Amino acid sequence: MRKLLLISVDAIGDDAFDIFLSNSPNFARLVERSCVHRGVSSIFLSNTYPVHTSVATGFTPKYHGIINNTDPFPSKHPKWHYEAKKTNVTTLWQAAKEKKLRTAAVMWPVTGGSREIDYNIPELLTQPGENQILLNMKYGSKLLQLHLFLKYKKLLNKGTPKQPETDYFSTACMAYILRKKSPDLAMMHLTAYDSLCHENGLNSGKLEAAYEAMDANLGVLLEAAGDKYDIILFSDHSQLPAENSILPNKILEDSGYIETDENGEYLHGDCFFECCGGCAFLHEGDLKLSEIEKIKRSVQSLTGYERLLRADEMDICGRADLPFGFAAKPGWTCEAYRKNEKANHGYPVDYDNYKVFYLCCGKNFSPGILYGGSLLNITEKASEILNLNMKH
Repeated sequence: MRKLLLISVDAIGDDAFDIFLSNSPNFARLVERSCVHRGVSSIFLSNTYPVHTSVATGFTPKYHGIINNTDPFPSKHPKWHYEAKKTNVTTLWQAAKEKKLRTAAVMWPVTGGSREIDYNIPELLTQPGENQILLNMKYGSKLLQLHLFLKYKKLLNKGTPKQPETDYFSTACMAYILRKKSPDLAMMHLTAYDSLCHENGLNSGKLEAAYEAMDANLGVLLEAAGDKYDIILFSDHSQLPAENSILPNKILEDSGYIETDENGEYLHGDCFFECCGGCAFLHEGDLKLSEIEKIKRSVQSLTGYERLLRADEMDICGRADLPFGFAAKPGWTCEAYRKNEKANHGYPVDYDNYKVFYLCCGKNFSPGILYGGSLLNITEKASEILNLNMKH
């Protein structure tokens, strides 16, 4: 049985594949040896945590239960869904543990507190007042994380974690785990491109630092993996320009359905818009049908509105019980509070220039390029490599 290294390159969509390829010698060498799938559909809702959980389970958000990155209410500091226990179906690492395989994850979403991951450095985003190190000690592998933090902390920024430095640190940790622990399943999440896209936009020269870091880190991982590992590398979602903001909760505020405190933060209630980047969803509380229809008409009159979400889209993303959701036009993003981001995701997966890719490298994969398919195909391929029973 082969070992598997599963690598996520966050937000490098298929539209950026050729740019990444031309600037990345390590990636180019991997592509030459891989079966590459381009023009692949992501999973709706196309945000990081739902998509990664879909890849890890083979199910859409409707079934696995991770329907967005964060809690739905429009808080300025929403809680992220990082706890593994929130996933409703079997994950790759749970199936691997049932076969007594060793598992590792570095910065992989929704792995916090997992009992089935032997070497775990989970991706955890802190709330105000929380300490990052203490949070990681609680939800990850304590002694391993402490050892690697002391060993590689020089790679990190002091203070708030920034990119691409955080990816350099994470990669050093995974390379150590691959060499010293040799897990059967290893999962690595690289986020520099996503972070720098949000901050600077798709055409910024600052993305060169992301490409450089991605390729350098890929080289480190491939060297550490050696010839013992099959490789599956994938993009979870693409990015679209988002220089303008739709603030749908302002509609509810103006109508008296939601209130703010003295700091301008929304007070908790049952009626609100859940903002997810490229889309937003109405949680109606006790609104009457006539009130919902009035709100819908107001939404449809917004500059930046594209269309209502279809019934199948609402179902796939786990929101079939809500009255409606809507999508923003490219160039626009739905926000609870204005963030001034330059690019975003969370759009319907049929938008132009919004496909993703994945590649498989190993003795059972013939080099070449294929087109189409879904990211859900990755789960099956990973299961075959490790001979797992995913209980579908």
